[in-house]
Parts: sequence; structure tokens; C-alpha cells
Amino acid sequence: MSIIATISAAATVLIFIGFSIFMVTQTFKS
Repeated sequence: MSIIATISAAATVLIFIGFSIFMVTQTFKS
């Protein structure tokens, strides 16, 4: 696996986790 593919895969996972946490916090706020 190339370095670029690894970085893009890690970025995708981090964005997914960050979005999930954001949705959970928004749900608890309201």
C-alpha cells in the first residue's frame, strides 16, 4: 500500500469518527 493511500484512508476514518462525535454531541445538546 502506498503512503498516499494510507494517508487518505486514515483521513477518511478520522473524518468519519469526527462527524459521528459531532452528531452525538448535537443530539445531546437538543
